Amino acid sequence: MKLQEVKKHYRTLMDIVESKMFDHKNKEYASEEDALSNFKDASFLTGYEPELVAWLYATKHYTSIVDLMKKIFIDNNEKISNSHDLIKEKFTDMIAYLVLIYCLIYEKR
Repeated sequence: MKLQEVKKHYRTLMDIVESKMFDHKNKEYASEEDALSNFKDASFLTGYEPELVAWLYATKHYTSIVDLMKKIFIDNNEKISNSHDLIKEKFTDMIAYLVLIYCLIYEKR
C-alpha cells in the first residue's frame, strides 16, 4: 500500500474517532467539566484506578478485534472481510479507548 493510501485511511479513522469521542459518546458518558468522569466514577465503585477501569473496558474492543481477525483470516469469512464499516467500527473503538487511557495517565502527571 502506498503512503498516500495509508494517510487516507489514517485520516478516515481519526475523523471517525473524533466524532465518536466528541459528538456521540461524550454526551452519554462524560461531562464538559470532566470528559473522563465515567472512568473515575467506575473507579470509585470498583476500587480500581481509572486507568485500569478504562483498560478493562478497552479489552472488550480488543477481544472483538481478535474475533474479527479470526473470522477473516482463519475462517475465511468473506461477508465479514468485505464489511468495511464493521472493521472501521472495531478499530476506531479501540483507538478511542487508547486515547482516553493516554489522557487519564497524562492527567496524573
